[in-house]
Amino acid sequence: MDAQKIKVWSKFIGTLVIIIAAGLVIFMNRNNKTDVWVFHNFQQVGVLWIIIISAVVALIGWKILGTLRQTIKELKQLGNK
Repeated sequence: MDAQKIKVWSKFIGTLVIIIAAGLVIFMNRNNKTDVWVFHNFQQVGVLWIIIISAVVALIGWKILGTLRQTIKELKQLGNK
């Protein structure tokens, strides 16, 4: 096998493993509930909702931090001119 085929197969297998892992997490937590503090009382919330909300918040935070880092880099470049 050449290097290109190894690279393609590695990406395919890695993607497949991630999809299977995500599927298992969803399947294993589909009926689980947990107590979540919502301001003055605890409420039963599905674990999947907590996972989804956490993932979305993490992605938004990652995007904001990346944009902030790029903006700071551009401001430094402007300051050096």
